[in-house]
Amino acid sequence: MMMILHGGGEHSGCFKNITPIFTNLSMFVFAHDHKHKVLEELGRSGSFCGGIQQATFLNKKARKITGGAVREVGHGHSEGPRLRVPDFSNYIRDSIQHMDMMRVRYPTLPVYILSNSMGALIAINVLIQKPENIAGMIFIAPLVQMNPESATPLKMFCAKVMYHLMPNLVLGHLDPQWLSSSPEEVQKMVDDPLHSLGPYRMRFTVQVLEAVAKVKALLPLIEIPLLIAHGEFDKLCDINGSILLYTSVSSQDKTMKIFKDAFAQLHNEAPSITRELQVLIRKWLMDRLPPMAE
Repeated sequence: MMMILHGGGEHSGCFKNITPIFTNLSMFVFAHDHKHKVLEELGRSGSFCGGIQQATFLNKKARKITGGAVREVGHGHSEGPRLRVPDFSNYIRDSIQHMDMMRVRYPTLPVYILSNSMGALIAINVLIQKPENIAGMIFIAPLVQMNPESATPLKMFCAKVMYHLMPNLVLGHLDPQWLSSSPEEVQKMVDDPLHSLGPYRMRFTVQVLEAVAKVKALLPLIEIPLLIAHGEFDKLCDINGSILLYTSVSSQDKTMKIFKDAFAQLHNEAPSITRELQVLIRKWLMDRLPPMAE
């Protein structure tokens, strides 16, 4: 199985360019749009979650798969204000709950997690709390430390000082030009009503800051296979965070690739860059997944 954990402002449908990799390998893909209420199961085989078709197929040559969908609050298809959460641990709790639900149904299937940006903070915490459940992880531009250009010292200082006084104070909006080097992909994200570019408020920002501050101590506890991909011109998630992740984990099986001329969302980049990412992920999985039965 492949669990996808999206980043802040994104939704699960943002990964449509890479989910065919997993379904073509007969993996069951599941995802949810981060929120802060209890998961509600919606459907069975053939339904969609944030634009990702979760239904795959039953095939004697394939690993066992099936389908379902989940509705959430806070991102994407969820109701309510964007980019708000009372506590970052809610994201972790809900992701564990979702994974446990899938594992109860299909206990023999290994679980891999793909995460992007803020989703990496969630994925790392899920792994630390449920290490026995996860076979490997794929990180796309993981948020392991803040980029000083996008998170200026003044903004961070103000957020921490004013957090309790003005939790809904607007700190700014995300510049969509930072998401991709492709003008076409940038425009798609701007036009996507489910993709939020802000406003980023104090409470949400401080919750993410605190999660980033805590994650460094968790990295040496990671021992499973990892694939890390990062764009060299990413202004949102500091590329040094990926380097820190790679050098700090205890994993013996770890791979890192820096994509030239790429920005934050490698899965929504110029076609040549996204194809390069697709090839990398597919090969990495094929080298680690059990062979499909004839």
